Amino acid sequence: MTAQLPDSVWFLMWRRRLQPIRREGRVAVAGYYVATVTLGLLSVLVAAFLNPWLGIGIGIVGIGLMAWRFTLFTRSHADYSISYDDWLRGTK
Repeated sequence: MTAQLPDSVWFLMWRRRLQPIRREGRVAVAGYYVATVTLGLLSVLVAAFLNPWLGIGIGIVGIGLMAWRFTLFTRSHADYSISYDDWLRGTK
C-alpha cells in the first residue's frame, strides 16, 4: 500500500528533510545544484570584472531567491503523511 504514491509526489520526509524518491525529484535537486554553482560563478565574474559589491549583491540575492523558490517547489511535491523509511519498507 505504501509503495503506491501519486505521480505528483517526488519527495518524502527523511530525518527532518525532504528526500527525492522519483527521477523528477532527483533531476530537480541536480538542477538546483547546477543553478547554484552557475550563479556563484557569475557572481565571481561580476565581482572580478565589474563591481565587487554588485557581484556580492547578485550572489546573495540570487542564492536567497533560488533557495526560497526551491523550498516552495519541493514542498508542493512532497507527501508528509509517510516517511521515506516507511515507503522503503513498503516497496520491498
